Amino acid sequence: MTKMALAVAIFTWPVLGVTLNTNQLFVQPSFTGGTGGCGTTIDSAGPIDQACSGTGGFNYSGSGETFVTEGIIKGFGTTTGPGNVVSRGIFRDDLTFTSAGLSTGTLVSVTFWISVNGNLSVAPIGSQASWLLQADLGGGAFDINRSANLNAADSGSPGYNGDPFGLYSATVQVQIGFAAPLDVELTTTAQSSHTFSGDGSATADLFHSLYWRGITNMTVGGVPVNSFTVTSGSGVNFAAPVVPEPGTAFLLAGVCMIGWIALRRRRA
Repeated sequence: MTKMALAVAIFTWPVLGVTLNTNQLFVQPSFTGGTGGCGTTIDSAGPIDQACSGTGGFNYSGSGETFVTEGIIKGFGTTTGPGNVVSRGIFRDDLTFTSAGLSTGTLVSVTFWISVNGNLSVAPIGSQASWLLQADLGGGAFDINRSANLNAADSGSPGYNGDPFGLYSATVQVQIGFAAPLDVELTTTAQSSHTFSGDGSATADLFHSLYWRGITNMTVGGVPVNSFTVTSGSGVNFAAPVVPEPGTAFLLAGVCMIGWIALRRRRA
C-alpha cells in the first residue's frame, strides 16, 4: 500500500506569550463526486471542537472529529475506500515555577507526565491507522516524541509497529521565575486505498485520549525541592493532573460514531 500524503500544515509559533490552542481536521475521500472533503484549521484560546464527514466518488466516505483544550486532546478519524482523515490538536501555554528559598533564575529539573490512550483498527487490505504524541516544556526539541501505526496484512510491515499507548514522562530544566513555553501535540490519521483485492478501511480512535498528568520531582543539583508552585498564562494548574468532566469523552465520541453510522447507511 502506498501511503497518501497528509494535508496538514506544520506551524512554528512564538516561544513565549502563547496560550493559543490549535484544532486541525481534514477529511479527504478520493475521486470526484459525493459531498467532497471537509475540515479546517482553527486557532483559539479555550476549548475548540470540530467534526465533519464527507463522501467521494463510488460512495467512498470518511469522518472525523478533533477536540482540544488546555490539558486535553481528543482525535478521531475513520475512512472506507480511498481516502485520508487527519485529526490534530495542540495546546500551548507558558508555565512559571516558583519555590520558597530559590531565587529567580535558579536552574531546576522537573518531570512532566502525559497519558495517551486509544484504539487503532484496519481492514486486512490497503489500510493504515496511526498516532503521534509530541510534547515540549522549556523550548527547543520535543522532550516526548512517541508514535505508532497499525498496518494492514498486505503491507510491507503488517501489524502494530511503534510505541504502546500509556503514560509518558520527560525530565527537563527550567529557570525559577521565568516563563517556560509548553507545547503538546497529538495527531491521529486513518488512511485507506483501493487494491486489486478490494477497498481498505481504517479507524483511529483516540477519543479516550490525551490527558496532562501533572508535574513532579523538582530538584536542584540532584537535591529534591520539597514544595513548589506552577502558574500558567491560561490559569490552568499544570502542577496537577487535568481531569475531564464526567461523560465528556463519551459524549464527543458518540457524536463521531453517529456521523459514521449515518455515512455507512448512506453507502449501503
